[in-house]
Order: sequence, then C-alpha cells, then structure tokens
Amino acid sequence: MRDRTESLRVLAHLFNGRAAQDTEIFQSRPGNRIRLRIINAAGDTAYRVGVPGHKIALTHKDGFPVQHQDVDAVVLGMGERIDAILTGQDGYTPLLAISEEKDGRACGLIRTGRGTAPVAATLPSTLDRIVTDGGRLTADDSVLPSSKKPDRIHTRRLTGSMETTAGAPMGAVST
Repeated sequence: MRDRTESLRVLAHLFNGRAAQDTEIFQSRPGNRIRLRIINAAGDTAYRVGVPGHKIALTHKDGFPVQHQDVDAVVLGMGERIDAILTGQDGYTPLLAISEEKDGRACGLIRTGRGTAPVAATLPSTLDRIVTDGGRLTADDSVLPSSKKPDRIHTRRLTGSMETTAGAPMGAVST
C-alpha cells in the first residue's frame, strides 16, 4: 500500500527564497530609481510580475539591452531574466509575482518612508493594463550588428559523400 504522503505536493511561490508570509522588505528613498533584476527560477511556472499602480521601465532581457518600454507588468517564462527600473514612491511599494497557470503568488516590499506595510491578503490578485513578455521586446540599437562591410570574405565550399564529380560519386575509383 502506498504511503499517503507520496502523493502530497507542496507548491510554494518564493520571492528571494521567501514565502508570502515572510515578505522581504527592501529599503530605499522616495524618488530613487531602483533597478529590479527579475529572474524566474521556476522549472514549470510562468509569472506575471509588476508593481500595482506603478509603471516599470523594462531595460534588459536575459542580459541584453532592449528598447526601453514602460509597462504595468511583464510575463516571465521559465529561466527568463528581465531588468527593469522603478521610481520609488513614498511609503511601501509591493512588487508582485503572480503565477500565470497556477494559484499563488510571491511578493516583496520596497519601503521608502513612513507608513504601515500592506498585508499580503489585501494586495491585488491580478496585474493588467499594459502587459508584455520578453518575446515582444526589441533589441536596443547598441547591440544590433553593424552595417559596415567586411574587410575580407573567405569562401568555403563544404562537400559531403553525396556530392558527385563528373557523374561519379565522390571517392569512387575509376578504372
């Protein structure tokens, strides 16, 4: 007979290794530009990440510069990384990661002044309005190939055993 605990599966959504009950709080000042490096380390969950009521400016995808885009949220696939800039507001600012396919979310807080930290249960359960994903971002001009002509061109012809020479397969011996 199978042990009942074998079929028990615990699903945890973490923010910097912490569950929502143990929310991490980052310190900053109002008006500071805060760089967010958002990494989806999940193996089977896409997340919609954003800051309720604030725009984030997307700047990099997987380490490469992209044309900046201001959005309310970005969807990250498994293993994807997005860098974004957020301007800190006075008080507490929640950063949410909401699962796209499953129930659950993770969150962190940015504290820039006075006030009371919001209770996780009172935070929005959706992030919408302007939402994009990494596949819709365009590479920044600084990383595009140059239009300069090459200094040299080397032509190489790759051949294989199926190519024929004068009607006979390559490597065939004529007698």
